[in-house]
Amino acid sequence: MSDLYREVINLRHKLNNVIDNPSHPSAQALKKEVQALEDDMQVKKNPKSLESRVVRVINTLKQAEHAGVISQSDVNNIHKQFEEIQQELRKL
Repeated sequence: MSDLYREVINLRHKLNNVIDNPSHPSAQALKKEVQALEDDMQVKKNPKSLESRVVRVINTLKQAEHAGVISQSDVNNIHKQFEEIQQELRKL
């Protein structure tokens, strides 16, 4: 789980670097969801809850893309990484 936690932290930092308009409500919502995932992992919530949170992050990521606050290539890359995290959580 600690490797997944580190991955989420790295993705949070990456998101902060690639968001084009950090003050946009969609960007704020995305940051909030990723921070909540990180917090949930830190308190060691059960894998199903974490997986559900990852799904919310992915949905929020798509909304941020549609709002134009993050480029499609960055969304595709980050989306893939969150899906990999989701797959790892399913194995737990």
